[in-house]
Formats: sequence, C-alpha cells, structure tokens
Amino acid sequence: MIKERFFPAKLLLFGEHILLKGATALAVPASSFRGYWTKEASPSAELGGQLFRASVERLSEQLPLALDRILADMNSGWYFESNIPHGYGLGSSGAFCAGLLHRYGTRVYLDYSELKTDLAQLESSFHGKSSGIDPLTSYLNGPILIQPTSVELLDAVYQSPSTVSVFLLDTQQPRKTDHLVNWFLTAMESPVFLREVELTLMPIHEQMVAAWLAGDSLSFMAQLQMVSEWQWAHFKPMLPTGAGIQRLWQGGLNTRHTYLKICGAGGGGFVLGFTTDKTWVEGQANELQIPLFFPFDIPSNG
Repeated sequence: MIKERFFPAKLLLFGEHILLKGATALAVPASSFRGYWTKEASPSAELGGQLFRASVERLSEQLPLALDRILADMNSGWYFESNIPHGYGLGSSGAFCAGLLHRYGTRVYLDYSELKTDLAQLESSFHGKSSGIDPLTSYLNGPILIQPTSVELLDAVYQSPSTVSVFLLDTQQPRKTDHLVNWFLTAMESPVFLREVELTLMPIHEQMVAAWLAGDSLSFMAQLQMVSEWQWAHFKPMLPTGAGIQRLWQGGLNTRHTYLKICGAGGGGFVLGFTTDKTWVEGQANELQIPLFFPFDIPSNG
C-alpha cells in the first residue's frame, strides 16, 4: 500500500454559530482523525464513482485542478481513505477537499485568503455553502485564527493553556447542520435574542478566546463557565437530548474544573469539553456510558 501526506480533521474550538456575526473563531487540526490518499498494490476500486467523476470534471472548469491527473489516478486505483466520522462536526468533507486541492491543484497561492476562497468553492460543490475554514485548517495542518478581516495561521495554540485538556463526548446522535444554522439565523431576527447575543455572549466569548491565546487558564475557565451556562440557557435546539450528556453538562457547571459547549453546529455528533481534571471526566463518562475522546493526546505519526 502506498500512502501520502495526511489531512487532519478540524475542530472548531471557538466560534460556533456566532462566527456568522463576526465573532473571533479558532479552528485547530485534530490529528487522531485523518484522511490520506492511498493506493493498494493490487487495486480493486477506483478513486470515485461516476458521480465523483462528473463533479471533478465540472470543477476543473472553475478551479485550478489537473483533471488529467485525477482521471489517471482514478483509473489506477487511488482513493481517499479516512477515519473522520461523518456528521460529527470534524470536517470530513473539508479534509477530502484539502487533499484534493493539495494533490491536484495547479495554482500557487500567495495568501491564505485566496486559498480559503478556492477551498470554500470546492467544498460548496459537494455539500451546501462552505466558509472554507474546515478545508483550510486541514490543508495547512495548523491552528487557524479567524477574525472579520483576517485569517491567520498560529503556532500550536491548542496546547495553550497547558493545564486545560480538550475532550470530545460522542452523543451517538445524528446531526443536520443546515437546520441548526437556519434556526440560529431565524432566532437572530428576534430583538431580544439578538441583544442577548451581542451584549452578553459576544463579549464573554471574545474574553474567553483572548484568555486561551494568552495561556491564562484561570481567566479562560471563568469565561468558559459563563459561555457554557449561556449556551445551556439559550441554545436548546443545539443541545443533545441524551440524558447522559445533559447530566454531565449540568454536573460540569457545578464544578470549577469542567465545562461543555456545543461542537460546531451542535445538535448531535460530538460535544466539546474543557477540563483541568481529566480523572473526573473519565469517571463521569464511564459511569454514564458516554464514549470519550481526548483528540490531542494521540501523537501524530503521519
């Protein structure tokens, strides 16, 4: 088997739906979930079926893709292997699009904004409208800080503050992103909800992100507690309905060391958590029979 460079999953640590309102967002690669191009010594399957072939033929007219190389690889057994779960908010399609543009792209990019634009267009052709954040994070394999007027590649930000561990809880529930985005946009039409977001959530969120970037665990956890409480009170459609997850969310709010927040669109897939007491989290997840992952504890070997 031949393998090439891997393309990690994306984890949106901060931003969620309020990214649409200009909030600062931070997306990081989660290398324990990844995809890569591979070719079996005795290929038994093509890179893609007829639908994929038609898609890339159409895309090659709009984007700088080497169609001849794609078709040649399809016919010789290359395909994209991935362990990134679908519908969990980890950017499975983003990793694929990053891999597609990296392997077959023909343009030299002078800045991240231009690269993000092409990746967004590429991903949008496979499902709905894309911001380009997921594939950009996977393509660059590094933390991406997104602000209203800039996109910046940072250095290993997910390791800071060092005393805080990031974890994921598997709700084992499906999710539909478009439905939740539409709910949020509709809710924002309410003056009361809009005021809550702009005057309460946004300032706390910005202070939380600033504390994370500064490595200030004490301030970060204090702001995170308020964000977790706000989401619990105002983002009900985005919260998982499973009794175990809800018990752990509420239990975390009673601690000073563990808090949950929605992961990406919310509603299912993974729930995102931060803790300074991994033993407590592991015990709670085990008792409530909730699959638990620490996505940055698994070293990258790709």
